[in-house]
Amino acid sequence: MAITKYKTNVSPCRTYRALLTQTGTQSWTGVGAPLLVGETYTIIDYVVGDDFSNIADVKSGTINQNGCVFVATGKVPNVWGKFNTSYLDFEPGSELQSKGSLFVTELENTLGYPIEWYHRDPYHEQFGIGNYFAYSPVSGTSAFFQENIVLNNAFPAERTVVTLNACPNSGPDKVTYGITLNNGFVYTGDKENVDSIFFIHVGTLNGPDLDDALNYFSVTIEIYP
Repeated sequence: MAITKYKTNVSPCRTYRALLTQTGTQSWTGVGAPLLVGETYTIIDYVVGDDFSNIADVKSGTINQNGCVFVATGKVPNVWGKFNTSYLDFEPGSELQSKGSLFVTELENTLGYPIEWYHRDPYHEQFGIGNYFAYSPVSGTSAFFQENIVLNNAFPAERTVVTLNACPNSGPDKVTYGITLNNGFVYTGDKENVDSIFFIHVGTLNGPDLDDALNYFSVTIEIYP
């Protein structure tokens, strides 16, 4: 028989909520394709008359020109493609290419420390397909978290509740999660760096592991006193 431990008269939990998106590189020409807010896009083939100025946080180049790189701040540009009244159909607009890397929309963080996420890329394949890691950096700013020193006990397993939810009608079939020590990574000097890495693993019910399958995937982490 399991023994239940009750904790009463404790302060509210600390909460972290975020949306994870990682869809892989894709190309769009404006026909029935709203942009992903937070995604990075490059204008590959600009069509005169299109206007992305209302939804673009420009990172390089000039908006409405080939080669411009911007982060989408909205879903629907002022003009992207046009309706052909002769054929009663839409004509494709400018070709945009998404970066497709993991980006995270943080909605709430009352943990008391920042959370960063890492997903493998062509230069760091060793973590395998479908794996996404969260940690709190103590020092270092590299996107590759092995080069950071991470916060010990950032996700105490005995007091952490996790909720994962895919966007309706989209997302992977199977997602698991776990909390692990910082084994093999850079230590803070502690003898054992425990419960410092939170990870999710994405796959299919009876098939392979998956990259490029997260579309505003919701992660909520609650840590109780």
